[in-house]
Amino acid sequence: MKFTYKTLFSAAVSLFVGGSAMAQSANLTMKWKSDYQYDIKQDFVMDMTMPNPMGEGNMETKMKMVMGMGGASSGHDLGTLVNMKFDTITMNMSMGGNEVMSYDSSKPDPENPLSKAMRPLLDLDFNTLYGKNGAFIELQDFKVDVLKPEMGITKESLESMMKQQSQMLPDREVKVGEVWKSQIIAPLQGFEDGLICNYTFKLASVKDEEGKEIAKIDYSADMEKMKMKQAGMEMVMDAKNIEGYYLFDVADGQFTESKTFFDMVAEVQGQEMLMQMDIKLDFNNSPVAK
Repeated sequence: MKFTYKTLFSAAVSLFVGGSAMAQSANLTMKWKSDYQYDIKQDFVMDMTMPNPMGEGNMETKMKMVMGMGGASSGHDLGTLVNMKFDTITMNMSMGGNEVMSYDSSKPDPENPLSKAMRPLLDLDFNTLYGKNGAFIELQDFKVDVLKPEMGITKESLESMMKQQSQMLPDREVKVGEVWKSQIIAPLQGFEDGLICNYTFKLASVKDEEGKEIAKIDYSADMEKMKMKQAGMEMVMDAKNIEGYYLFDVADGQFTESKTFFDMVAEVQGQEMLMQMDIKLDFNNSPVAK
């Protein structure tokens, strides 16, 4: 096959244009904009493999949880105030192929214990204040008495979740290949010291995807052992080989996707059990100007 000068030139131009779609740096700063409508949806999927307590091979546990919330934002002296209200909650869990838990807020079922436990969460309406640098400041007008222990959600856990996103970002321009570190501390119901993770982040790439500048952030982490005591039994949880990635929309200043892999070792009364975890968290948060 004979290549003409025009063919080679066209190929070179194509390569140059394709290559230029990948930026060399990005401003990794969380953003909350005033006078926008935020509709936030988080889709959590977990696959866990653990030894079968009956002694026959491994047992697979699958869990899927979707939570939708959002509201309008407005300006504030300290930054941005975002009204938040839960509008969607679904949960499904299966063990060994058998469904053990199911709940869908759009289909109330008086016979389902989860329906009774989770329903009040849909009445929770509060404001979240973020600073001008996108960092979480505080929850306002929050009705603590709506939350019940069986929900598995506390005001502290919600605050922690909202803090964590900005804590993972360096809040500055970062070059591809650059590394930064962060420690995340989160309360965890039932555990003495909560969850303490030491992260190492790396900006892997910045690409144009369907007109959006998307940064891919790879990470690895070390988790400090967590201790829990219940009914006279002590359990120690230790995560190993933690690694994963985040996708971040640079213009919107919001995360769009996360995936985490790790092995969890549970020690109960001196007996160890290895659990392999595969967790994917999809975010959908594209703010729309009012």
